[in-house]
Amino acid sequence: MTVNNGLLAAGIILLVALVAAVVMLRLDTRQKRLEERIQGVAEFGPPRDQLRDQPRSIRMTQPRRGSTRGLAYSVLRVPVGLTHANVLPIWLVFVIGIVAGLGESWVANIFVSPITAWLSAAATGFLLTRGIFGWEVERYRKKLLGQIADALELIGSATRAGLPAAEAFRMLAREMPSPTRDEFVQVVNEMSVGAAPEDAVMGVFRRTRLAEYSIFAVTLAIQTRSGGRLSESITNLAETVRQRVAVAGRAEALAAEAKLSARVITVLPFVGGAAMSFLQPGFLTPLLHDPRGKRLVVVGVITLGLGMYTMRKMIQGVSKD
Repeated sequence: MTVNNGLLAAGIILLVALVAAVVMLRLDTRQKRLEERIQGVAEFGPPRDQLRDQPRSIRMTQPRRGSTRGLAYSVLRVPVGLTHANVLPIWLVFVIGIVAGLGESWVANIFVSPITAWLSAAATGFLLTRGIFGWEVERYRKKLLGQIADALELIGSATRAGLPAAEAFRMLAREMPSPTRDEFVQVVNEMSVGAAPEDAVMGVFRRTRLAEYSIFAVTLAIQTRSGGRLSESITNLAETVRQRVAVAGRAEALAAEAKLSARVITVLPFVGGAAMSFLQPGFLTPLLHDPRGKRLVVVGVITLGLGMYTMRKMIQGVSKD
């Protein structure tokens, strides 16, 4: 009874902590949006005609993030600034992590002590929550990366026809599919409150961490400060980006075989154990009742997790290179 009460108390504490984290993230998101709007108006200070003769650096400054938002980005990978990237609501992802952690603790109680089971449950909930958020962000970034070349070509055509970059961004916000349309709607909104085009585009890079948008923002800044034909620079950049996307696609195709092999190796122990239990019932019973078998199960799960992590990092490293 004492152990059950302790497990119930630990579960309640874990639930309260995760709910509090969700509430803090929502409040921090609202505050950050308000701060960005205020900063967009205030940081430019005097009107532009008073600053026309003052040289301006082309360096892109990084905004300061709040502690909660920075923790969300670095630890849980919560897409705070990418509302359109959310496949599932943020609160639902946390609920899934809580349920998975509770289920894992129930299974782990068979093999390890209650304290170790709850520690492993917390780790499982954390890793699953981080994995779902990471999958959402990567899915959003891949879709956005596939549309960058078309967006740049449209901007190059518009500037070649004599339209300013701001009007080209408005065309993207109207005509491009999502998620590029959603990002440039935000770019146009930032420009409407006084942000320079290159600063608004750099905001897309800060939200998505796609280096192509950083290069595009620097190109805009250089052409604006030093002059030159913006359409040619954007057209060359679009061709370079298209080649980069093609190379990344070939790398993904080459890595598909390694990913399939990793999945087969991961699933094989469970399939083999289920087959042995079906052919000879009771064959794996010592793993559930004998203390030595329980230790072997724990060691096997840990080594399998480390192997999955190692293979994933190796495949990701090859794909990025």
